[in-house]
Amino acid sequence: MRIALLCDEYPPRRHGGIGTFTRTYARGLAAAGHDVSVLGVAEHDAVRGQDGVRVIDVGRTRLRGIAWWRDRRQLRERLLAERCDVVETPDYGGLVPWGAGGAPVVMRVHGSATWCATFGARAAGRRLRWCERATARSAAAWIHPTEHALDGAQRVLADAGHADVPPSTLVPHCVPDANEPTAPIHAAAGRMLLFAGSLYAHRGVLAAAHAARRVMEALSDVHFVVVGEDTIIDGRAASRRVLEAVGADLAQRVHLTGRVAHAEVAAWMRAADVFLHPSAHEAFGLVLLEAAREGLPIVSSARGAAAEVLRAGETALLAPPGDAEALAACTLRLLADHDLARRLAARAGDDVRDRFSVARCVADSVAVYERIAR
Repeated sequence: MRIALLCDEYPPRRHGGIGTFTRTYARGLAAAGHDVSVLGVAEHDAVRGQDGVRVIDVGRTRLRGIAWWRDRRQLRERLLAERCDVVETPDYGGLVPWGAGGAPVVMRVHGSATWCATFGARAAGRRLRWCERATARSAAAWIHPTEHALDGAQRVLADAGHADVPPSTLVPHCVPDANEPTAPIHAAAGRMLLFAGSLYAHRGVLAAAHAARRVMEALSDVHFVVVGEDTIIDGRAASRRVLEAVGADLAQRVHLTGRVAHAEVAAWMRAADVFLHPSAHEAFGLVLLEAAREGLPIVSSARGAAAEVLRAGETALLAPPGDAEALAACTLRLLADHDLARRLAARAGDDVRDRFSVARCVADSVAVYERIAR
C-alpha cells in the first residue's frame, strides 16, 4: 500500500512519544514492503530519505493569525499530490480538519491536547480544540492503543456534542525488538530508582518523588534519578517540586538530568534497579515498554493505560498512582527480592516481543487500512 503518516515531530527533530512511535512504526511498514511517506510541518520545505521512508517537511507559515489554517491547508495540498491509498494522522494537533483530499483517513489515538487539558496539562486553545475534533470526525476509522485512551478520545467528542464516533480498533503501540544503542552516563554508586519522561504531574513525577523519599529513608544506598524535560507544575518548576517532595535532607541523592538524548535514556534504564513511573493519565506509556525491553523491573500505576499495558503481579507491581506508601512498598519489595524482580522483568520482556512487537502492530494496523481503502 501507499501510506502517508502525519507527524510534526519525526526524529531527528525534537520529539516525544508520538515521534518515537511514528519512526518505529514507519520503519516497520517499509520493512513489510509498503511505500511510506511521513509528512509534517517544519521550519522549511524539504524531502529526504530515511531508513526506507520518505520524510516530507512542509514549510511553516510565519504569518500570525492565519498560520494554524495555512499550515494545515498546505499539508492537505501536499497529501493530494502524494496520491496515497490511506492517510494516518494522530489525534494530537488536529492536522487534517478538512480531511486528506480524497484518501481515507485513519486517526491513531495518542492523547489529544484537548483530552490532556482535562487533567491539568497545558491548556488547549479554541482553534486547536476545533482542529482536533474536526480531524477526529473526518476519520473513517480510529486506532486506539488502550481502552483508557479510547475512553478519553470519545469523551472529547461527546463534549463537542457529537455522540457518533467512527469504529475504533485496539492496536497497542510497539517498540523495536532490539535494545537501543546507549550513550555514556555518570551514575552514582549504589542502587538506583529511575523516573523517565517529561516532568508533568499527570505522569506521576511528584508521586514518584514522595515514594522515593520513603525508599531512601529506609535504604541509605538508594539514589533517585529523574530523566526528562523540566516543566511547570502549579506555577513552579517541576524539578524544584521534586526536590521539595524528597526533602532537603535527602536532596544529595536526587539526580535531575533534564532532557537527554534517547540513547542516554536507554543507558539510564540499563543502569537502574527499579523503574518507578506511576502515571495516572497517558494514552499508552511507551516508556514502560522501553524499560521492559531493557530488562528493568517496573513499579507503575494500577489505573489508566499502565494497568492495561502491564499485568499486575506478572510483569510489574502496580499501586494506586497517588499512594506514595503503596508505591514505596512495591519498590522496597523489588529491591529486597531479586528473584521476583528478575521474574517480572523477564516476563515483561517477553510481552514486549509478543504483545507489543513491531510486526504485530504493523499487521493489525494494515488490516484497518485495507478495510477502509476498499
